[in-house]
Amino acid sequence: MNLIGAHVRAGEIWKPCDPRAHYLVRVTEVSATRVEVVDAATGKRPRSILRQEFHDNPDTKHGAPRRTGFICVRSAPVPTPEDRLKDATRLVMNAKKDPDRVHVHTFLSQLTGALNPLPF
Repeated sequence: MNLIGAHVRAGEIWKPCDPRAHYLVRVTEVSATRVEVVDAATGKRPRSILRQEFHDNPDTKHGAPRRTGFICVRSAPVPTPEDRLKDATRLVMNAKKDPDRVHVHTFLSQLTGALNPLPF
């Protein structure tokens, strides 16, 4: 199973594959289908990009250089267990504030992502 964009994490810096582009974006939030980014230099110009636009490899499956999408240029530090617990707590608190707006599958997916790599 190919999980397109499954590798994207908040805090990473990505560059466009388009050789004419001369900017970098920083990932601020990752959801099931979208990635929220801002300009890496200024933190301004927030926008949402489809998760499938973020690629592991700068080349296509046929070996040609990609001309669309984004390639990671700097990975985010691996979150500590304390950071992951804070993320999980934040998710639960937000769900408790407004339970009518919580989509159960998305909530469980995000909660699993926050807790999954913890060593317990």
